[in-house]
Amino acid sequence: MEYEKIKLPVSLGLAVSKALKEEMGIQTNMNQYGLLSFAFMPEDLELIKKIEISNIKKESLKKIEHLKNLEILIISNEHDDIEGGETKSVKKSEETHESEEYSIEDRDFMDIAKCEKLKKLVIKAQNKLKKIDLNYFENLEYVELRCNKNLEFIEAGRNVKNLKTFICCDNEKIKNTEEIGRIIERNTKLSQLEIDVMNFPDAIKYDYHSGEYDCDIVQRIKNIPVVKFEECFEADRTINLNLDNMINMHNKACKILHLYVQDTANKKDLIVGIENYLAKNVVYDEEAGQHVHVDMIRKMCDSDEQMQKLYRFFKSPTHGASGAYNAIMFNQCICEGYTRAMQYLLKLKGIKSHDVYCLPKIKQKSFFNTAEENAAAGEYEIAFDDEYHSILCIDDYNLLYADPCLDAKFYRKGDKTLPFVLKTKEEIEQTHRFVSNQENVLNRYSEQSEHSIMSSIRNTEAYIENQIRTGADELEIRGMIK
Repeated sequence: MEYEKIKLPVSLGLAVSKALKEEMGIQTNMNQYGLLSFAFMPEDLELIKKIEISNIKKESLKKIEHLKNLEILIISNEHDDIEGGETKSVKKSEETHESEEYSIEDRDFMDIAKCEKLKKLVIKAQNKLKKIDLNYFENLEYVELRCNKNLEFIEAGRNVKNLKTFICCDNEKIKNTEEIGRIIERNTKLSQLEIDVMNFPDAIKYDYHSGEYDCDIVQRIKNIPVVKFEECFEADRTINLNLDNMINMHNKACKILHLYVQDTANKKDLIVGIENYLAKNVVYDEEAGQHVHVDMIRKMCDSDEQMQKLYRFFKSPTHGASGAYNAIMFNQCICEGYTRAMQYLLKLKGIKSHDVYCLPKIKQKSFFNTAEENAAAGEYEIAFDDEYHSILCIDDYNLLYADPCLDAKFYRKGDKTLPFVLKTKEEIEQTHRFVSNQENVLNRYSEQSEHSIMSSIRNTEAYIENQIRTGADELEIRGMIK
């Protein structure tokens, strides 16, 4: 009878109807208007063990607790690309009004929390969700949290101790990233771990004050059969590092900081010192900027000399020029590589930052002091990769911006003043046009004078000279993983 049935919200009802038909061969009844009825018998709901829902809106999970034997819940967005059971990254865009319309919220997660038998939970591209508490699910074995752009907190206390797979990638606003280390520590059965490159220091409990890390967690990660560290850009550009790649990059980053940035430096000198290192040592990768791929490079290489010149393409991960790895390990990258490398180096010093997409606002700029110098050098064209360019916003320093890629280009043309570091929104908008929403950035009274920047550069150069003179590169470097 109708009054015995449980009526579900439309999105959940559609998913339940599909599951009953495909898994159990049970057809959903029609209502008096000839439309699918989303009123189900309780015993039918108890048959369901797996539900996949996409394009879900808020308050669409009410009464999900009536799926008493639900073990697998997958919530995604229609922009996801799922092939053969493997989830690919959602295309990255910081203005995703469509995906925000289709998203669960924190109160909807409390409905999910009533599904006590869950073993697998996948939540992707839910841009209104800010907190996920896994403590409600003692039976969890598989967790995948991906591309939830406003997710701030993940909680996983001692109840979560049976995970076999933990995937947490491209959730760029997570504040308590130290929880990742605790998850690895407590879940001794982990056989698959995938996290962001930028969260590796959190995973090993890296202390930016002392450079110490948890050796036991490092060993635990080494014992996990499948380990991947990701940098996500868009659906067809994800950089994947294995554990050896990640440790080598981390160790090189520690060495860079040891040789080029003084431990006792103030925050401004730290930021300027890191940008100065990148400008001086990292070269824009012209071949990668022209979208040369490894298979094309093999055809181009008809001599050992050419092979050696393009060696990095064989040793670096796919699309590596866009990431921190190539910038740090090979001293060559394109614009995103500069910002990602700077982001990682800043993180090791306890300074939080994030990358921001923009477009060029000017085509050419003369930057030498005199007309004669400009005439000799020619107009310098500011080249951006494709149509997008990547810069950095430093959260922990008045939300000021930095463009290490352009500073590196200017450095090689003779301008060593780092004209694009620590800029206010108003200043950076003179040469860049934001693609993402920066309305909440209010830092117009935080200008850094050219004299102040030059002072930081001089402090950095004096420190480097002292390190070279004293042979500091031979000393034990803190933070390096052995």
